[in-house]
Amino acid sequence: MRNSYLKKMGIDVWVLRDKPQGDHKAHPQGDPTEPVPTGATDKGLPEFHLCFLNYRTFGVCLSLEYEQEVISPSAKRFIADIALSMKSGGHKPTLNNLKWPESSRESSDRETPQDAVSYRMRGLPPLVLVFGDQAVDVIPGLQPDESGISTLDGRRVLALAAISEICQGAEGKRHLWQRLNSLRDSP
Repeated sequence: MRNSYLKKMGIDVWVLRDKPQGDHKAHPQGDPTEPVPTGATDKGLPEFHLCFLNYRTFGVCLSLEYEQEVISPSAKRFIADIALSMKSGGHKPTLNNLKWPESSRESSDRETPQDAVSYRMRGLPPLVLVFGDQAVDVIPGLQPDESGISTLDGRRVLALAAISEICQGAEGKRHLWQRLNSLRDSP
């Protein structure tokens, strides 16, 4: 039955192909056999949603799901606990979201995703905690050393696991606590 249907459509040979590595969709322009990663826009730019929180003494950058509008309540509580431990618990943070490419429509057409992320990073204090590989991947110039620390535009930036990974058990929280304490003790 399937073969007759395919022959009526002009398809003589039906070959099962290997599934491409990763999550892909057809390229929006050009060769349809060239897969591009899901989450790429029709201009080939990556889709991402970053949230920047400024607690005056330290900053936080984390990745949200593209459709997500706000930080989850559990992530908010977790970050508030970190703020308390960093003696910034009394300050309400300023919040700055970057949803690319949606935010690019509000700014000039010449702004790149890297420019938009760099601009927001420059608005954060001298210490920035970046949660999750997704967030680390879109921050230009971020090259953490073996301890996970980078220096970027005069800021110490600590690359960390995603909040959901850290919260899975006591070991992740203990490791984060040790890293935060070492940062406080260093100049």
